[in-house]
Formats: sequence, C-alpha cells, structure tokens
Amino acid sequence: MIEWIYVWQTRLHQLLLTQVDLLKDGLSFDLVLVLLGMCFAYGLFHAAGPGHGKLVLGSYALGSRALPGRLVWLSLASSMTQGLTAIALIGVLVVIGGMLPRETESSVDWAERLSFVALGGVGLWLLIQAARQWISGERQCSHNHSRMADAGIVTSVALRPCSGAILVLVLCQSLGRFWLGAGGVVVMSVGTALGVLLVTLASITGRNLLWKASGIHHKMVNHLLALIRALLGLLLLYIAWLLLTASFAPRHPLAL
Repeated sequence: MIEWIYVWQTRLHQLLLTQVDLLKDGLSFDLVLVLLGMCFAYGLFHAAGPGHGKLVLGSYALGSRALPGRLVWLSLASSMTQGLTAIALIGVLVVIGGMLPRETESSVDWAERLSFVALGGVGLWLLIQAARQWISGERQCSHNHSRMADAGIVTSVALRPCSGAILVLVLCQSLGRFWLGAGGVVVMSVGTALGVLLVTLASITGRNLLWKASGIHHKMVNHLLALIRALLGLLLLYIAWLLLTASFAPRHPLAL
C-alpha cells in the first residue's frame, strides 16, 4: 500500500513539473484549474504516506483526553500552517530577499530542526501525563488538555514544509507567478488536511473504544491507557532524536 502511494506521489510530482512548465506560454483557466487539482491530489497522497505529522497527531489523539473537536481543529491547523510556512519561507527569502532557491536550504533545514524539537516536546508531554495517570490510577478530565502540547503539535508539523509545496512555489516564482504557486500550496494544504483528519478520526475511534472498556475493568484499563501514552511518548522522543541527528549529518558533495 505504502509503495503504491509513493509511486503515485512520484507521478504527481512529475505531473506538477510538467503542468507548471506549460505556464511559460501564458495563463488560461484550464491550465490553472488542472494545476490546482494536481496540487490537491498531491496533498492528499502526501497525507496518506508515512510522516511525522500524522504520527504526532495520531499519537496525541490516542494518548490524550482532548475533545474530538479540538483534535479536528489541531489536524486542520497543523496542515494549513505547514503550507503557510512554505509560502512565508519562499516569499521572504526568494521573492523579497532575492535569494536563489539553493540558498534557502539552510533556513529550511533549521525550520525542520525546530519542528523536531517540538516533536520531542510532545513526546515528553505524553510521558509526563502517563506518569501522572499511572500514579493516580485515574484518567484525566477531558478538559484538562495542555495548550503547550497543542502549540508543540502545530509547531512540529508547521515548521517542516512539504517538498512539493516548496517545488511549486519555486517554479512559479521563476515564471514570475508566485501568487499562483501560493494558491496551489493552499489547495495542497487542504488535501493534506483531509488526509490527516482521517488519521486523527481513526485514532479518536480507537481511544473511545478503550474508554468504553474502562467501565468494565476501570483500574486495569486506566493503567493500560497510561502504558500506551508512555510508549507513544517514547516513540515520539526516539523519532525526534533520529530526525534531529540525521539533519546534522553531512550531505553527499554531489547531491543536488
């Protein structure tokens, strides 16, 4: 399944290149409509593939007592701000600052590193909540969510812009049509938001099933929920560490 998603995402990547190249000869309603449709499809397939954004949102939904409405909002906010981050980076560095696309790599890298730190922060928050729940033997109130954790989730996703979004923005800017690239990225973010929302809803369903079981074996299930929180927290911390250390690894000198 994942291989199939990657194949189609690669195809859409090439189709995006081809479609933007057609804009050299001028704009038309049909060309713009097809480009926006491809951006939406790319965002949807991007959400279907593996990624730390879906992992952190799914983990938080499964391991927290946050209300479904707030989790849905977090999914949408994270996906949309990820697109806005790409627009802001390329807009400021390339359009306003006059930098070449290759010169923006360092800024993008540091934005990603901040997102990895935020990812680790969410993992640490889950560990702390798991310890409290294990000690008390009680689930926390559904309204006892942490605004700091919410901010960490949005930050961990938003500060790692999608490569497809960067590609569309850079290519459209090279044609003097940055506004079209920005519109495409917004549509791409909507597609990503829908995919991430499905992951979040699935996590909410799994969490609710565990809560219903707690009425039968209250203490045992609460300890199980605490254990799940702890494991998810450790997983997020481990992935954040791997991504952060890998981001400092030297790149191949011939890499483009």
